[in-house]
Amino acid sequence: MKNNRPAKAFFLQYLKSSLGSPLFYLLSGAFVLAVSGLFIFKGGFFSGNGSVELVNFWANVPYVSILFVPALCAKKSCSLYDHFVPLKTGARVFHEILCNGCLFFAASILLLIVPFFVSFFGDVDAASVFVPLVFLLFYGLLCASLCRFVYSFTKNTAAGFALSAVILAAFNSAHLFTVYFSTESFLTLVFKNLSFAWHFDAASKGIFDTRDFAFLLFFTVVFIAASVMVSEVQKGKKASSFKVFILPSLIVLLLFMNSFRYYRRLDFSKTKSFSVTQSTKELLSALKSPLKITYYLSPALKNYYPQVRDVKDYLDEYCLANNKISLDVINPDKDEKASSSLTSYGIYPQSFRNVNKSSTEYISVYSSIILEYEGKLMAIPFILSSETLEYLLDSNILVLIKETVPCVHFVCGENETLEGDYSYVRPWLENQNIQTDEIVLDANFDNVLLGLEGPVFVLGGKNLSRSNIDALSKYMADGKGKVTFAYSPVSASIAGDWSLSYENNYNLEALLSDYGMHFISGVAKDISCVRILMYSDDQGEMQQSINYPLWVNLPPQENAVHGMNFFWTVPLELSEKADPFLVTTSASWVENLDFDSDILMDTNPFTATDMGSGKQRQNNIVAAKSRDQKLTLISNRYFLNSLMNGYAGGEEGDYRSFEWLTYHLLCQNGLQDLANLQQKTSVNKTLYKLKGEDFNRMKNIMLAFIFALIPLLLAAVYVSFKLYSRFSRSQALKRL
Repeated sequence: MKNNRPAKAFFLQYLKSSLGSPLFYLLSGAFVLAVSGLFIFKGGFFSGNGSVELVNFWANVPYVSILFVPALCAKKSCSLYDHFVPLKTGARVFHEILCNGCLFFAASILLLIVPFFVSFFGDVDAASVFVPLVFLLFYGLLCASLCRFVYSFTKNTAAGFALSAVILAAFNSAHLFTVYFSTESFLTLVFKNLSFAWHFDAASKGIFDTRDFAFLLFFTVVFIAASVMVSEVQKGKKASSFKVFILPSLIVLLLFMNSFRYYRRLDFSKTKSFSVTQSTKELLSALKSPLKITYYLSPALKNYYPQVRDVKDYLDEYCLANNKISLDVINPDKDEKASSSLTSYGIYPQSFRNVNKSSTEYISVYSSIILEYEGKLMAIPFILSSETLEYLLDSNILVLIKETVPCVHFVCGENETLEGDYSYVRPWLENQNIQTDEIVLDANFDNVLLGLEGPVFVLGGKNLSRSNIDALSKYMADGKGKVTFAYSPVSASIAGDWSLSYENNYNLEALLSDYGMHFISGVAKDISCVRILMYSDDQGEMQQSINYPLWVNLPPQENAVHGMNFFWTVPLELSEKADPFLVTTSASWVENLDFDSDILMDTNPFTATDMGSGKQRQNNIVAAKSRDQKLTLISNRYFLNSLMNGYAGGEEGDYRSFEWLTYHLLCQNGLQDLANLQQKTSVNKTLYKLKGEDFNRMKNIMLAFIFALIPLLLAAVYVSFKLYSRFSRSQALKRL
């Protein structure tokens, strides 16, 4: 029976040597603080445009590891006695690397403090936490094996550290060489596949890609074997005696090369954004003829965005869902016929800035998909990631197979225009493959409406006549389509001083009353509200960020899974004929309108800062749907307004209202499966959970835990370990 006691003793001695040194705790603390600090401060987590997406957080790990791992792998004090341990060189090297890999992983576990606190600000996908953590276990072993190989050449620890750091920096940044230096396509492929950081991209999204893990395992084995050979040669063994390694090495190399041909991508993300859903498989089962997918991809684009690989991988998986689907990948940069074809489809290249050591230039790239079915074509002009790809493919294929095009007929019921005041709406919907048109409020409105079918969306309602309202009522009664009204009796001077006026349409409100919906005489306010940046002078030199309770931030709920913003919205009371559709948070209250004053309500952001002290707080209904599902009332017409969304969205933009509109219209067209798919791809990555003082309080707690308590915790662990070691030694001496 094989005796493993020397190997175990060797491993534990190395482990104790590291844990008993203050250097390990200092390095671990610096590692955690550096990774966290880059994400929080350089990444602008608290800047107002922060995101709960953890891809950028994990992306910092390989670069911080450039200094952390070589320092961690520096020779221990106990290494002087390595040659006296009754272990073969291979076992000794393996256990040394295993110890350093475990120490790296132990430090990596401390990084979980960041996702833990991020989850208080927004929705964090568990897969984007634990799959990267598993990756770091293998990544730590790879880096430790590389450093062990480098240290085996040098007797000077400082020289070994510097050389290890340089080589790690080269491997972690290999994919960037193709960005700053012109390389041939083969070299581009080599550099990308040698990059440690590049292989981290999929794992950081919650995808277990066997190619990435095969890469880590292969190079770990290579560096371990190389370290063993170097150690044996240094002890006097001839290089010719290593012939026994040739066959196993070839086998490992072949397995590694085949890992790129035969691989699996396991999508552990919550939304399964990188997997083909059952609804897609059911849609594809309706294919009667071959469907050809052509992906036009410029190789240069892959130098900038590793996510492009996800697009190709997803298309491969999509093709496996039905044997009638074929995929061609074409480089349009070298195929003039291909680029001409794209131009004929109305698809043009996108420009990207390419910086090299001597100049800056702009390059034109393609990432376009063409679908061909029975002589018909549909196109996805440009795509960089696979997150929305399934929805885009399905919506286009639905048109090709069933010739089903979701539609909506817009009616501007006030003095606003679809092209001006609601300029985002049509381009957004048409990009989502929803056909739009506008019914003009003129003498022919009633006759035009009679000839249509499908959902109608009415923006405002002050200008609707009794005849128009009767025509819309008949439209619903005849089952031609469902109608959504975005209307309330309160209007705001959005381009002026934001003052409110009360101008109701009695005929429209009579129709809404028939469906069980009634407005109350007040405006909803909420602690969960939009935070806006106000300028106190014309030059914009003085700024103030203000929580504006009149712009309500609706929480995520069944009919708006990511929430949305409403502006000066009037709550509703419902009878048994209607059901709540959208509601505020339970911290909302109603501010009554003052009809006896010249000013209905103070709307000045600098003075309307009352947070409802003494007011009755409750969930207020701000949208309703009739029990017969024919009529939906959104008690706010500004939630799709371009100007208002510009105010509320900030620099990064907030498009949740438009995502909700897409979902709502797909449901109104009877395309529930496609609507669910669209909803799946629309992930809220904003810091929506906390506002105002709660946000600042949690921010301070997070910073205190990471930058104060983590160092104190590491110091406490070090002291505890030293005390335990002393106690163990004293007990051992007593027994002697």
